[in-house]
Amino acid sequence: MVSKREIQKKAFEMLIQETVALYHCFRSIIENTNTGKQLTTNELGILLCLSEGPLTIPQLVERSPFSRQYVQKVVTELTNKRLVKRLENSAHKRSYFIQLTDEGRTQMDQIRSEGYHILNDLRGEFDEVHLLDLVESLTEIRQKLEKVKE
Repeated sequence: MVSKREIQKKAFEMLIQETVALYHCFRSIIENTNTGKQLTTNELGILLCLSEGPLTIPQLVERSPFSRQYVQKVVTELTNKRLVKRLENSAHKRSYFIQLTDEGRTQMDQIRSEGYHILNDLRGEFDEVHLLDLVESLTEIRQKLEKVKE
């Protein structure tokens, strides 16, 4: 008889495998868009974070698996490509905000449009309630893992 602990372990292994597979699937779709081909996956990740609004480098680090130094390097590359810009942070002189430029916003809009066009064919195959439940479950798992990470 299989123990509850063994079932849980197997379920977590399956969750990790599916999460990695889904990540690579989404990454492939985005990288195969005309706009996505011009950017690295990590640049796309930073742009995606910034599409919700300006963030500081420490806030970007919290949202990524990368070190402060690496995030700073990616931000510098995006600044050189004129996709992001620095804004003063009145609360902290040394910790400025990073924000999408108009060109950066345009790039993200194009990536979303091209990527969503590809995914649009799948929309009818999924019930929105099921998708929202899945998002809620994944968010809960991520939040618990982030607490462990701290």
